[in-house]
This record gives sequence, C-alpha cells and structure tokens, in this order.
Amino acid sequence: MGHTSRATTLNRLACVFISLAVSASAVAAGPLRFVATPELTFEYPADPPMRWPTAVGVAPDGVVYVADGVNDRILVFSPTGEIQEEIRTIEQQTLSRPISLKLDAAGSLWIADSGNGRILVRAPDGTLAREILISQPPGAPPPDITDLALSPDGRRLWLADNHSHHLLDVDLRTGLSRPLGRPGESLGQYFYPFMLATSAAGDVLMTEPVTGRVQVHNAEGQAVGTLGTFGVDLGQLYRPKGVAVDSAGNVWVADNITGVVQIFEITGTSIDVLRDPAGELLKLEMPCGIALDAGNNLYVAELTANRVRKFTVESNPKAPVRPAARPARPGRAAQPQACTRCHLEWLAPFASGQSTVLMSRPPVTEIPPAGQAEMCLSCHDGSVVDSRRRVWLEHGHSTDVEPPPGMEVPAFLPLADGKIVCRTCHSAHVSGQPTGDIATAVFLRVPNVASELCAACHIEKTRGREAGMHPTGGMPWPVPDVLLQAGARVGPNPRELTCQVCHTPHGAPYERLLVMGTESNQLCLACHEQMRPGMFREGRAEHPLSPVVNAEQAAAVHEMGTQLGPDGRLICLSCHRLHEAEGQRFLLAYDLADGQMCLRCHEDKRVLLGSPHDLRENFPEERNRLGMTAHSGGPCSSCHLFHRYARAPEVSELDSGGGKCITCHQPGRVAQATVLSDVNHGHVACTECHDPHTEKFTEFLRNTPTLLCSSCHPEQSDVAGGPHDVTRNPTAWPEAAVAAHDVCLTCHRTHGNQETGLFRAGYAEGQQRPDAACLACHLDAAPNSESATALLHTRDVNQIAGEAGLPLGDEDGVPSIACRTCHNPHTAANFGLLRVQSGASSQQICFHCHRDMVHIRDIGHGIPELQRAGFSVQVCGPCHVVHGRHDSIEEPLLWPRDLTAPTEALQAARPADRYCLACHRAGGPVAPPTIATHPAAEMYNPTAADAPSFLPLFNQQGEIDPNGTIACRTCHLTHGRTHPIPAPATLGPLTPRELRAREWHLRSFGPESVCVYCHGADALRRFMYFHDAGRRGGPLQKL
Repeated sequence: MGHTSRATTLNRLACVFISLAVSASAVAAGPLRFVATPELTFEYPADPPMRWPTAVGVAPDGVVYVADGVNDRILVFSPTGEIQEEIRTIEQQTLSRPISLKLDAAGSLWIADSGNGRILVRAPDGTLAREILISQPPGAPPPDITDLALSPDGRRLWLADNHSHHLLDVDLRTGLSRPLGRPGESLGQYFYPFMLATSAAGDVLMTEPVTGRVQVHNAEGQAVGTLGTFGVDLGQLYRPKGVAVDSAGNVWVADNITGVVQIFEITGTSIDVLRDPAGELLKLEMPCGIALDAGNNLYVAELTANRVRKFTVESNPKAPVRPAARPARPGRAAQPQACTRCHLEWLAPFASGQSTVLMSRPPVTEIPPAGQAEMCLSCHDGSVVDSRRRVWLEHGHSTDVEPPPGMEVPAFLPLADGKIVCRTCHSAHVSGQPTGDIATAVFLRVPNVASELCAACHIEKTRGREAGMHPTGGMPWPVPDVLLQAGARVGPNPRELTCQVCHTPHGAPYERLLVMGTESNQLCLACHEQMRPGMFREGRAEHPLSPVVNAEQAAAVHEMGTQLGPDGRLICLSCHRLHEAEGQRFLLAYDLADGQMCLRCHEDKRVLLGSPHDLRENFPEERNRLGMTAHSGGPCSSCHLFHRYARAPEVSELDSGGGKCITCHQPGRVAQATVLSDVNHGHVACTECHDPHTEKFTEFLRNTPTLLCSSCHPEQSDVAGGPHDVTRNPTAWPEAAVAAHDVCLTCHRTHGNQETGLFRAGYAEGQQRPDAACLACHLDAAPNSESATALLHTRDVNQIAGEAGLPLGDEDGVPSIACRTCHNPHTAANFGLLRVQSGASSQQICFHCHRDMVHIRDIGHGIPELQRAGFSVQVCGPCHVVHGRHDSIEEPLLWPRDLTAPTEALQAARPADRYCLACHRAGGPVAPPTIATHPAAEMYNPTAADAPSFLPLFNQQGEIDPNGTIACRTCHLTHGRTHPIPAPATLGPLTPRELRAREWHLRSFGPESVCVYCHGADALRRFMYFHDAGRRGGPLQKL
C-alpha cells in the first residue's frame, strides 16, 4: 500500500475515535471556562506535503514554525498562514527528523534535531547561533531528544531524553548536562518522557504518553507532583502529548487518543476541557504538540490531519471548575494499566458498558481499539519510537487489503473484515520472542528468526529452486555487510539466508519491499559477486550486464513479466525471477530448453535451429562446462551461458577472437570436420566474417564472400568485372578456382596452410614468393620461362623504385621487382592490370622508376606520333619489351630484334645508329633526315660526362666512349631533354629556343661541347642545322 492510502486509512480511523468522543459529549451546563474558536489553518500540500507534524511554535512577531520531522524540515508560515520557508539546513548543519521546537523571547529558534541527537539554535537572521551536543557514557545509546524547554532566566535548558528515560538539565553557560531520574513509573522516575514546558516560575512539566501523566518539577528539576490520572474521563489522561502553560499559570495538555485539550492547575487540579462555542468538546485529529502565543491563542499540531490549527480562546475565570473523574472501583474496571495502555475498551467505565465525558464506549468490532492503526501511531509517532516514515510513509507491506487469490492466511494470523491489517502480524501478546524494550522490540505473533512468519502466508516462496524459488537456508559465508547496512536482518546464524535478508516489511525504500534496489543489480550482486568474484563485472561476462535494449527486446521483457532498469537497460531481473521462475536451475523467467528463454529477446537467432550449429540432432550428448546438453540447456547453451562461456576459451593464435570457436573446431572435437588451419586470415576474429547463427550464406558467412571481403578491402573490389573475375572467362581458370564460385575466392581463401598460404592454387614450384602465387596460373610469365611472355625486365631494385611506393618482392632477403610491383591483380580498368591511375597512360608504370624518361610524352617519340607512324603503342613499346622471348630482344635496352632486322641500310649503319635508323630510314615508318654530313672520323671528346653541355661520342660497339664518332644520339635525346624538375607540368614557361629544342629533342649546347673544339664560333650553327643544308651554310638566324 502506498503512503497516500495508508495516511487515508489513519485519517479514517482517527475519525472513528473522534466520533466516539463527540457522541459522548453533552453540552456543558452553565458558563464555559474555556471556549476555542477556529481562526486559521496552516497546511502545506506541495510535494512533499506536511506529514504528521509533531510540534508548533510561535515567534514574538507571530511567525509560526512547524516540526515536519518525517520530511527532515521545519516549515515556516506567516502569521496569516502563507508558507514562507522550509528549513532543512542551518549553514552546514542538516536537520534529521526534528520532532520538536521552541522559540525564545528574542525570536531564536531552538530545534530538537532528534535524528542527530542534538539541539540547534537558529538566530533570527537565519545563521547558526549554537549547536548543543549531549555527551553520553561509554556504551550508552545516542541521546533521543524529543523536546526542549528553556528556563525563564535563559540559563538552563531542559531536554527529554526519550529512549534513555531521563530528564536532562543542561547548563547553557558551561554546556554541561546532568541526567535526572531513572526508568520507572513512580514520581521522579520516567517512562518514555516526550514533551516539555516551563512556567513563569521555572516549573518544568513533562508528558509521559505511555503512563498517561504529566510530571511537575520545581525549578531545580525535582519532581513534586503529577497532573491527571490514567484514563479517558475528565481530569484523566490517556496519551498526553503536547503541554503548554498560559499567562495565568494554567497547564494545557493535548491527549492524542481522546482528541481533546484539558486544562489543569499547576497543583494538579482539573479545571475543564476545551470546548467549542456551542459547548461541545473541541475535538481534534490526534493532537500532538501545542503552543500558546502572547495573546493566549492556541496552536495545535494535528497529527493525522497533517495540519496546524490556530484557535482564539476565551476564558471565564468565574465559571465553575468541572470535577475530575473519581478513581475506579475494584473489579474488571481496574485492569492493570499495562493492558489498558492499548486495550482502551477495558478501561472503566467502558468495561461496565458506560461512556465518559470525553469518549463513548467503543463498539464491539472485529478490530478492537488495541488493533487499530491509530493506537499504534499514538506510540510510534516519536513519543516511544518514531515509525512514521518507516511504517506509514515509506514502502511497506500492504495493509487494509485482502490476501491475493490462492494465499491461505493461517488462523493464528487474524484478518480484519477479511483484510490484512497491522494486528495480522503484530500483537502485544506474542510468542515472537521480542527483545529489548517496547521502543525496539518487534511484537510478532510468531517467531520470525528463519522467516517463519513470512512463510506462514508465503509458503510457496520457500519451496526452493525446484519450485522456481530463490533458495533459502545456509550460505558458505555470512550475509554481506552491505546488506546489513541497508537493513537486512539475520538471525542467530549469520550465514543463513532468510526472507529478511532481501526484504523488509516496513520502511522498504524500494519496490517489492527490498532493502536494496535492483535497478543497477546492487541487491543481487551483494551476494553473487562474492560467489563468483569478477564474473558479474562489465567485460568479464559473455552476456553484457547492462546494455540498453531495443524496442523489440523491451517488449519481450514486458511480455515475460520481468523488468528493465533505468534508461531501458537490462538488469538481473530482466531475465531472472527470484520467485515463480520457470527455469529451475537459474531461476529464469522461461526455461532454456529449445531456446525458449534466449529467443525471447534474440528472435533473429531462431534461424540457428536445425542448422549444423544446433547440436540437438548431430551431437545430442555433447555437454558444456556445466554439464548441460543442447536438449537440457537449449541449443544456445552449446556456446553461450549468461555469465560465463559455455566452454572455457582456449587462447590460440589460430583464433584471434578470444579462443571461442576453436573450442569445437579442432581435431577430436565435435566440429573437427571444419578445423581451423595453421594459416588463417590475420588479426580478424572468426565472428567478424562468420555468423554462427545463420546459414543464409555458405559456411555461416555474414554475406557473400565478395561483399564480405570488400567491406574490409574496398580498394580491391574493382576486381569484379575485370580480367581476374572468374565469371567472365571461367575456362581460363584452374578447376579449384572455378569451384569457389566467387570473385575473391578464385585466388584466395581465408583458411590455408603452410604449403599454399592463403592462395587457393598454391605457389608455383621453384619460384620466389610472392611471385610464386601469380605464377601458379601465369607460369609462362616466369623469368626463366621459354615462352613468348617470359619476364625480361631486370628484378633489381634501384633507389627510385623504393621511393615510388610500389610493392616490392623479396628475393633471398633482398628487395626485388615482382609481378605486383607493376601489376595490380584487383584492377579492372587498366591495360595489363598495370598499377596506374584510371585513365592514365600505360607508360606511367615505367615513369614511376624511370623518371628521367618522362619527357618523351612531349617530343616526336610520344604516343600520338608513334601511333601516326603506324605503331600499336602500349607501355613503352614498340622500342622496349618487358615480357617476351629471351632471344627476341637485345640487352640492356629490352630492344625487340624485329625492329633492327638486318636490312641493307641497317647493315651499313654505324652500330650506335642502328636503333634510330630502324625507323628513320628509307622505306621505314619515318622518312630519314635530309643530310647527315659529318664524316665518320674518330674523335676525342674532352668534355666531362656530367657537364651540362656534354655531347657523347660512340665507339664501334655502339657504346659511349671519349674516343669515338658522332652518332644520332650525340645530338638527340631519344626520350627528350632531361630537366631537374621531373614533371613537365611543373616547368616554367619555355623560351622559343627551348620549344624548338624540345620538339627536336636536342641535347643542351654549350661552349664546352665537342663541336666547339673543332668548329669554334660556327659550332652552334652547325649543331642547329645539321640536317638542313640550306640554312646550315647561310647566316645563323636568331631563334
């Protein structure tokens, strides 16, 4: 039952008691001594509202202060009833359950901060004026200060120490205190003293609700008398709570049960009871603290009405004093006071069937007054023990409700009108072995050491795991301290798990009467973390501990009747039920068999059923680490458990995903038919490529092999549609490659071996890796091949090749040019799978290393000019050949011999000119030059080879030699003029002479060239017009 309904029940019961009193009161005859007229009500309905106020005080300026201890605050109202402030802290001091307060003549607020066992003094400006701490003897409980009163001279502070049964006398000058009295019911002894007041003469008055009296002390604290006798008639007190002294010295006492305020002389004589203007008794709803202001206006804190009311009081000193009730006669009406403290109906004259001035005789009902909640509250409001928050406000066992269907409440636990009430479990006539005094004892009808009382009604919750219930009984270690600190109760055996370890019937701060919350699994982990250290920490368990679920999973949890944590997070109780679970072994909401539990949230994994990974059919006797088969634990349990792996992971380089798949996929295990090989795709967990729950794609792959590979290797995805796409020309491929039915798997496989690596066709025998993989299919392109496509290019790597960023091979530990240096097997757009940018000239592959040849694009040897001459140009052909027959080329230029066929003209040519005259000859692709006049005389070239104007001479072998003759290449550069900047696009604007020289691909001419040594100043003319007879002899034109 929520606190709102419980408060409503209390209010209803309070009205019953009030009606008893009202029906008994007759209109008083003659003049009335004290008449109260309601003037103002102080309420605070905001959240949290005022709850069960216990004390009220009025400042000299009329401001009203109310002790709202249930909410740990003092409420401040204006004289006209508007809320002004709520005091929770004074500077750095936080209030805890303040039960009472007083205000002095200066307007300072004195607070009985009961929860902290101290007095706080708040100055009128809101600052902390003083903190008074009460020293206790060693081993004594902390003080339980329920009220205070100041002496008229302001030197003494009187305190009611409720639990220690003392009146404390505090010297405000020294701060020292002395306890007065001892526990007992004689004069000067105290039994749960509650509220205090002082008279103008310094007399100290103290209420004792349980004994039904007000003790009077002189200014020194000596008990000198009492007010009233125990009872419910005029001049008697049953539950005296608030006490105040008016300006005439009369003592006003509020009775919590009779609901009236009586007035006494300080000597003990009863004057009268407070009445309304009609002469009826002024009935209040469980009045507690009272106060009188300077005008003798009365302020009453009504406990169950959650309010304070102000009354204007008129007094008539001439009215007669009402005689007090006579002492009870012997007989049943003289029952021991111990019983009648609760059994109101046994008081005289109720026991004789009569009513009193203050109350009517209680009717005979199924619930006697002693068993009603109001009677319980009359002591549990702080006057004996403060249970307001724990029992009536906070989450507690439902009351005023019928037992749920199927529950059989035993006869020794009585119901009231078929409903559960306080007395169902509690009774002062107990066999529950209460310990301590009445403030701390729990009066249960039966012992509850091992949850006997709980089990009396909830017997089905004790049937253990076999019935789907959390087991109770012995544990291997004591109940954890964190649970004890949260309110768990243990019996004589601290290792025994009982209902009270997890649940508390009163004051439960969490739902299901739990002592700790389940939203972050703290209750479950308090014990289970000790059982399996580290298992329930994030990252240590296979199943995530607190993930945010999606909408489908949230709906599944709701359908199971379990719960989610904050922000839609999974918690222990999302899967487990501590009571009425379906899965016996783990207290699960559903059984594990056939995947019932797992598939609730993981419906997408249902495709696993019937697949090779469903071991129910193919390996029904295979067991996980807990001995569960795929039948007993469900198909999921073959690989998964909630808080551990179904099989202990086996760390292995073959299974980089944590060694989970290899627990089955190895020789001698259930999946030995598909074992992991000794060479696998590196640095990738099995589950990145495979989804063990579905066979939508072959081999449990997450997608088609091509799409799966391209998801990580997008730069290789161009292979589709290219020359290496097996679907374009399957007849050209080995049988194993065609059988793979996939573009990527034509050449590769993710699980290989030492012999073939990750290549499907393996390696060509006798070839260096990695070329051996290419040559497995393209063996005719091997360097040692005798075929027409053998590799002719040297494999030596120069510095430029390394800097170009091309992939290199490794030949006996030395970097070398390999197939993939020039070829990209995954491209589809370029001729010969060359490693050039899409749309770029095929010559670009050569320019990566031969950067000084890049200018050939700008001269007559460029591709357009060669194509106009009738050549089919690819890469650097037709002058150079990379793949061909070894006997078809001339070293070292890779020159094709068919370009230098021994025609008559070529046979007569000088060796150094044979390459040029292969094209520049009569009848050749290009017309020969008009004239070549220089004689073939042998010359000497003194110019250094690295000089800018070096013009080389060639010997009879066609090699550059200082002693030689002039040849075509003495003046011409076959690949264009070398420039320090490698790319023509980055050159600055060329002069006209440079443009002419570039077109003719002439070498640089300078004063130190070989021509100058013979021809002097005329050398430049002869150099520029060597093939132009008309201009060579005329004047030298300015270029």
